[in-house]
Amino acid sequence: MDNGWNTIHWGSSEWYEADLFVYIQPELKAAWNFMTTNMFNYFSDKKILLITANDDFQGFLSLLDENPLSGICICNDYPQDLFSLLEPDPITNEALISFTGWKPEETPIFQPSNPFLFGIIIGYQKPYTNPEALKGWLDRGNEAYRLGEIWDNLHKVEPALNDSYAHLINWERITHNPTEVVSWDPFRINHLLWLSGLSNNMRICIIHNTLQYVEKDIPLLAQGLWHFISGSFASLKENPFSTWVEERTIMFKGNTLNVVFRHSLRSGKWWAGTGKTFVSVLEEDYNLARNTGLLPERWMSFIKRKVV
Repeated sequence: MDNGWNTIHWGSSEWYEADLFVYIQPELKAAWNFMTTNMFNYFSDKKILLITANDDFQGFLSLLDENPLSGICICNDYPQDLFSLLEPDPITNEALISFTGWKPEETPIFQPSNPFLFGIIIGYQKPYTNPEALKGWLDRGNEAYRLGEIWDNLHKVEPALNDSYAHLINWERITHNPTEVVSWDPFRINHLLWLSGLSNNMRICIIHNTLQYVEKDIPLLAQGLWHFISGSFASLKENPFSTWVEERTIMFKGNTLNVVFRHSLRSGKWWAGTGKTFVSVLEEDYNLARNTGLLPERWMSFIKRKVV
């Protein structure tokens, strides 16, 4: 145990005691070593199953498929097999994937092939994004956050991450792409990974396109890994129907539509919806609806997905 890191190695008979799964491509294990040597684990009672062999990646995916735990993967190529594991969320009847450092037309779900699979682009840059591709993405009910609108307000993407099954982060695009003006700085990368870890629904976070930057980026990759793991261990797994969640109903003009907001008294998270269907929102969405009657944009995107 190094600096409080309680690690179970792949093949151990204790794997079922793990609280989190971590897969790191062998060439990138230096990030794990840097983290455990130089950074402290504040959740030393938690156990991490570490997998570092290339031929064990399918085993990693199988564990995610068979167990209700989350995991993080640092690799060069994101796994195509990931999408075969997706199943609709029982509350929304859909599966969301968040993409950071991706353009809409690059995503593997740009051409609809699954009726319950939708995506969220986090941090696109308008000058470098095809407007027709972006329009097609949004018209289907997918979501997108422009980098400029979240740069100083990264908390705005917390609801999107909270509802996401997976988060794919293109490391090269957000840290080393010379064709785009703004790269993500370490503070925002770490904050993004912390929010991913805190997510109630996140099963896997994948940092890919990393190999050519191994030596230079080991400390930054280690920091990102630490923030996701710490966020995951700090996360309070809950949903809109947890016993400690309170309900607030807003009556709209003419009483033709009621939107119920739910607020967690423990984590402070918010949801909006009707009946048994809810999506994550912000407190400011609740205040806006209460004061102006405007519905949350995330709820409207969800409705669009149901009618497109």
